[in-house]
Amino acid sequence: NGVRINWRDNDLRSINGINLSLWSPGKRVSGTINGIGLGLAATAAGNLNGISVGGGAILADKNMNGINIGGVALVAGGSATGMNISGIAATADRALSGVNIGGLALIGAIVLLSLAPRLSARKGLRA
Repeated sequence: NGVRINWRDNDLRSINGINLSLWSPGKRVSGTINGIGLGLAATAAGNLNGISVGGGAILADKNMNGINIGGVALVAGGSATGMNISGIAATADRALSGVNIGGLALIGAIVLLSLAPRLSARKGLRA
């Protein structure tokens, strides 16, 4: 609980507060960040809840909920819910729901309220 400053996100358990990562995540992306996750290269965890900002990317092995901003990409192994903004693409294995803004594409099984070309894992390209 509180403020955590680290070189890279790796083998996390639970963080409540502010997490600042200076480099890309390690091989074991796990745990939960509740609060604010900031990454110069990327922010990563099993679940991200709150505000997540990554210069390069935001990565969630499972779900991300809240305001998620990735300079290049936003990637969720489950769902991304809330406001999801990425410079190039936002992807989720399940649903992208809320306000979704992607520079080139939004990719998910279900994409709701989008401001970019949508690619659905099940139905192909949609305008």
